[in-house]
Amino acid sequence: MSYPTAQDLRVQYWQGQIGFVQKKVKPLFDACNVLVNQFYNEATTEREQDVGDAEEEHVRRVKSGLIHGFIDQSLANMLDRAPTFQCYPETREAARTINPEDPHSPSLANGVAKITNYRYRETNQLRVDERVALDAFLFPYGVAKIGFELDVDAAEQELLQEMTVLDMEDPSEENTFLKGGIPVRVADGQDHLFHIQIHQNELRLLLQEDVNNDLKALIKESFMDHIRLHKLFQDRPAPSANTNIHRGSPYAVRWQPDLFLTDAFSLEGPMDARWIAFGWELPIDEVRANPAYQNIETLEPSRYKDAPEKEADLDSDGFDVVRGWEVWARNFPVGKNKFRNLFFTIAEGSEKFLQYEEEWPYDRVDNYPVETLSFQTGVRQWFHKPPLLMAGGDTVQALTNEIMDSFLYTIRKQKNLWLVDPAAGIDRDILQDILDAPDGSIVEVPGLSEQGSNAIIPLPFLSVPSDKGGMLNLLQQMFDRSAGTPQPVQLPTAETATEASIMEKKNTSRENRRSALLSEFQVRKARKMFQLDSQFRPEKLFLLDKNANEFISLSKELAEGEYLFTMDVSSQSTALAVERSQWMDLLNLFAGLTPLLTQTYGIPPNIPELARRLLVRGFNEKDVEEILPMLEKQTQEMQAQAQAAATQGEGGTSEFANPEAQALQQALQDGRAANAGVGPLDADSFNRDMPSEGQQAGETVTV
Repeated sequence: MSYPTAQDLRVQYWQGQIGFVQKKVKPLFDACNVLVNQFYNEATTEREQDVGDAEEEHVRRVKSGLIHGFIDQSLANMLDRAPTFQCYPETREAARTINPEDPHSPSLANGVAKITNYRYRETNQLRVDERVALDAFLFPYGVAKIGFELDVDAAEQELLQEMTVLDMEDPSEENTFLKGGIPVRVADGQDHLFHIQIHQNELRLLLQEDVNNDLKALIKESFMDHIRLHKLFQDRPAPSANTNIHRGSPYAVRWQPDLFLTDAFSLEGPMDARWIAFGWELPIDEVRANPAYQNIETLEPSRYKDAPEKEADLDSDGFDVVRGWEVWARNFPVGKNKFRNLFFTIAEGSEKFLQYEEEWPYDRVDNYPVETLSFQTGVRQWFHKPPLLMAGGDTVQALTNEIMDSFLYTIRKQKNLWLVDPAAGIDRDILQDILDAPDGSIVEVPGLSEQGSNAIIPLPFLSVPSDKGGMLNLLQQMFDRSAGTPQPVQLPTAETATEASIMEKKNTSRENRRSALLSEFQVRKARKMFQLDSQFRPEKLFLLDKNANEFISLSKELAEGEYLFTMDVSSQSTALAVERSQWMDLLNLFAGLTPLLTQTYGIPPNIPELARRLLVRGFNEKDVEEILPMLEKQTQEMQAQAQAAATQGEGGTSEFANPEAQALQQALQDGRAANAGVGPLDADSFNRDMPSEGQQAGETVTV
């Protein structure tokens, strides 16, 4: 059957598509919800839920927290530092477009990187990454929805700088002014769709009249600017309550995994999906107030789960909700040889679209405005069990809970009972004294040896059966091997930081792989956020740092450029230590070679800059300026000594005639042998040749 033409049939078509995929993925998400309960240490079995009715039989069920501990540690390892992005022109042609005078200069592309890093911090993306990564551990995938929050006020100022006519309710009255080329303001609260229809009809008639081309061009420009403003107001969504979404800014927000779907035929997720859908649930009052929605009068709200009973005298108490889906379809066949990029919104129980466009609002974003993160590769389909389910982590935690619970049950059931023969003549009071005596006490029992016993008898201590402890250790080992938990193994002594890094990588390879997947996700997300900036905010100034009064302009050339986005991937804390060691070695090398390098090249190495990078990149130091003056003073003294050594050397028969100079020459040769490729340190070569943050400790992710 071809794509329907009637609106109600189209809505029915898409409700059927979404409903089918929902049923298909429901068993998988039901299994994942068990894992979620285990992560929060909630009851997942009937035995854990049934603690007994009788008070004396009540046992507090023990929960091991294996799932929570593994995920929490992994997230801490992967997200210990905020990412820093770099940007480069994608092609030589792109470089010429960005900077025709010097295509090889990275300075302008560095401006794009600064905007990207600023947006990432401004919209709190590290927290979004943490939420998405947590979902990727517990569900088949984590989801980040990407978009741009329109700022109509800014658009209005840009389009209509000199207003002579205020807004009017009657679009026909507006047409009178627009025909004369007089701008007319657009305002909130107008029926924008109705205005657009009236203006378009009037413009169509005017363009058919027999007037000169210059007048037609003036009239068309006047009407089209006004219609564009109406469309901006119409498309602008209601203000979001999410603090990560700012007016006039791109955003990326975590989306609930079971409320993100792709078509049933997709094998690679959003990469090859014919359509994607974002599910939502909102109070009906918010839906009705959203200017982007139409046909709201047909909506039939349902009651929010666990909502209190509505008071009789209240028209709305905020718990009447509407559930719907925002759908994006790529190259969808809407007719014979007719393909469109569809963007629309439908609501449950409604036969009409809340929105329907055969054109995407984002025309510069690569693929769909979404990024997904998965730590497990699928074989049959792109959505699959999360790694912890495939590793049997849910079963291991359930068994561990059972065994630990049995430990507690056994201990609580053990009683200090004493069997006494009344004929033995042992005093009951003495026996009670034994039971009540503190640790290390001596209790005298008359006639103890006369009963055929030893004169001194130590009482036995209660113990937990050792076989259960062995079972616990076995289960922990099974979990660690299956899930890929890094183990604190005994490693041979490493002579260099590089060797230490290699040995660490062998122990944390699976953890590092997950970190690399997360980094790729972060780079792709950052790239799309900049693409939205380039579409909606070209030729705008960005205030990067109000304290430093730092601005950067996103010129038209920069906005239209094509870029490679990269991010350094490190092995987290260990990599930081490796990087710190490398920077310290480099600092020590050049500090020792300062006299000879000054004599040879006439310019001393930039030791303060090297020290600054060590503090920033090796120690994450924020207040470097408070330390640098001392470093600069020390460097000046070293440079003075170097100059004196150079002068002394010039006075002899040979450049290296004196012992100090000969020692420096030998140090230089040793340094070159150990650090091949390190050349003179003028400012440009220094900045170009030095390793970027994390580059020596890990790999580079490029998108």
